[in-house]
Amino acid sequence: MTIGVGLTLLIILFYLVLAYLSFKTSKWVNHSEDYLIATRELSFFITTSGILAIGFASDITSMYSIFAVQFGYYAALCLGTVYIGWIIYGLLFTKMIRSIGTFTIGEWYELRFNLGTRIVMAVVLTLAVILVAAAGVTGMAQMLLGFAGWPVTFSVISMLLVIGIIMIFGGMWSVTVTDLAQTLFGYVVIPIVLVYLMATYGSFDWLQTRIPEPGWRLTFPGHFDFSLRGNSYITWAFMWIFTLIFGSPYYWLRSVAPRSDRAARNGFIVAGVLGLVLMVYFMPRVALYALAIKPEVFLNFGGNIHPAGAIGVLASVLPPVLGILLILAMLAATISTYTTAGMGGVATVSRDIHQRLFKPQATPKEMLFPTRLWTAAFIVVTGLISIFIGDVTFLMGMFLSFIGISSTLVSLAAFWPRMTSTAAFTAAITGLIATSVWGFTPALVAIAHQVWIAVGVSLVVAVVISLVTKPKYYAIAKQYKPEAANYLNDRELHPKEIGILNAIAIGANRFSDFIDTTQLDGQLVNAYVETMERHGCIIREGFFGAKFYTFMLTELGRKKLHETIPDQQEILEQGMDNRGLQALQAASKQDKFVTEDIALSLGMAPLDVVPVLTGLHRQGYLTDSGLFRRRLQITPKGREFLKGVVGGNFSAKGWPAGTLPLDV
Repeated sequence: MTIGVGLTLLIILFYLVLAYLSFKTSKWVNHSEDYLIATRELSFFITTSGILAIGFASDITSMYSIFAVQFGYYAALCLGTVYIGWIIYGLLFTKMIRSIGTFTIGEWYELRFNLGTRIVMAVVLTLAVILVAAAGVTGMAQMLLGFAGWPVTFSVISMLLVIGIIMIFGGMWSVTVTDLAQTLFGYVVIPIVLVYLMATYGSFDWLQTRIPEPGWRLTFPGHFDFSLRGNSYITWAFMWIFTLIFGSPYYWLRSVAPRSDRAARNGFIVAGVLGLVLMVYFMPRVALYALAIKPEVFLNFGGNIHPAGAIGVLASVLPPVLGILLILAMLAATISTYTTAGMGGVATVSRDIHQRLFKPQATPKEMLFPTRLWTAAFIVVTGLISIFIGDVTFLMGMFLSFIGISSTLVSLAAFWPRMTSTAAFTAAITGLIATSVWGFTPALVAIAHQVWIAVGVSLVVAVVISLVTKPKYYAIAKQYKPEAANYLNDRELHPKEIGILNAIAIGANRFSDFIDTTQLDGQLVNAYVETMERHGCIIREGFFGAKFYTFMLTELGRKKLHETIPDQQEILEQGMDNRGLQALQAASKQDKFVTEDIALSLGMAPLDVVPVLTGLHRQGYLTDSGLFRRRLQITPKGREFLKGVVGGNFSAKGWPAGTLPLDV
């Protein structure tokens, strides 16, 4: 059996395993929230694996190869700044994003600014994600060409087919399950390959004797400089550490999906540290070994293999088993990453364009089917761009530039409440136009890379227009005063407003909790929140970062809540309501349970139970565990609370029959 046949059979088997896992996880998908964010249940370990998979994908591994071969070893090292970006993102942004809780970054654009900004940025981000997915799939196809001589088009179609199966059937659940296996596989194989190469051929000194033109390839600065052009340390470090991450729809999705702030923050931090250790050390060297062993096959030296295919070339000279494992590791990383990226793009199209413009009142169940249709469309468009453009460096450069517009607006708005809706919309439009014109004009790109235009134009326009237009009422804290504090005395609260006030009372006091409570799009929830804030029912904990999206009840808000549900006044003072008590009672009679178990016990929909369990967990009445599904368990503090109820520490007047636990 030839290596090519063996590889083909193993890849087919690998695809079948992934398809099987996707079918298995499809039973966990009952609505669009399951499909897009796995109902906010992902563990720290799964979160870390998913983020690591992004940094091990074929777009960045292809870029490592391209940079090492074309620009030099140290030029390739600057790509490692992406892992520093992860650490910064985990420390500064994940808690804020989790406090916001919108499925897409576009939802946040509307609730913070307006509908126009949301739609424009949805177009920008969807285009960006399609470009990066096309770059990654093309890069992997180049590796398969270098290893087995497979036609690029065939490889692209086969990869996108299995990516589509994973996404369409299991959604984010399927992505997370496959992430774990694929990431562990890849991060074990790469070190083994490098150890083999060093033992067989020699270390860095050997590369200096064999690699073509080592004088610039292995010395600093290589063929890179410190300008604003494309071949620059400053340009690429800036793109990887900033523009790639802070405005990305799939990093946003990765922040929202974990089960806790801690899991999200530590997932990014640990992934960043491991990425620095594993990728920065290994990947540039692996590519250079391919060049040293078989330079004649590369385009630079008269061959037909693009530098992006260096890993495939290397795999062809390794022992067959190790070579096949290396290709499978790269293929696994590619599929893992572009299912994640794809989910970010699909969420943007589905929620920010389709649902927002055509079905604003659609329930999560009603949105599941159209979301899957958009997934199929995403796969098709990505395939067409991969086949007809296929330049990895160009695609990545345009992707990073478009994402740069989003990263600029997100970073500015997160810490500057003075930024206005008019400024954000204008900056998004001008940034998109300027970046597109500049990026597709070679004479302009020769002056400066389009990323500087994307960031510079959007930043200047956003700041200048914000300073000359009227901001929202909360822009400057010392000027904020509730309007007409007695306004709500003259009308009944809307049921959604009652739900929000009740959520705050039981500890589910973030904007993300209000989305779960009301099951509405973020901009609809924001309308209720801003109404109650302006009229003195609720206040924010602060005016930037996570505190901007965390709320407290005022005396007026507490009064209105107690007037609306007087029978629960005393228990609400304890940070509990009837649903919480019932959930805690049900939890006391089970060992470990998932959300659906409690929902079944209470005869409620799973989505209705999520904010209740969130409040109980946040107050320490429940703890969680579990690798894939979130499994909750009552804590000693929770049992003590129930004993206090039975002991008569406060009244149970008005609670539904059967809510008081008889045996706790």
